[in-house]
Amino acid sequence: TQRAWDVGVQVMIEGPGHMAINEIEVNMQLEKRLCKGAPFYVLGPLVTDIGAAYDHISGAIGGAVAAASGADMLCYVTPAEHLRLPNLEDVREGIVATKIA
Repeated sequence: TQRAWDVGVQVMIEGPGHMAINEIEVNMQLEKRLCKGAPFYVLGPLVTDIGAAYDHISGAIGGAVAAASGADMLCYVTPAEHLRLPNLEDVREGIVATKIA
């Protein structure tokens, strides 16, 4: 982060996409500290790997915890994650779930 800032490059940090729900808060705090407060976003995070076709729900659960723990932005996850390329309805469902988070 600092090397980029030293040469005038903006930085946004991408966090994890899969993480146990009980590890999210500590991870958010650690990442924000190590990255010197640069904007930090997460891909969910998905809190279980057994929710195929329901990853948008798993991601919304993790996203709510991440947002409450300091994540600056959330990346939406579609129900098609890990199954196929998303269609328009998948994208809509993912965005709705993330907005609820």
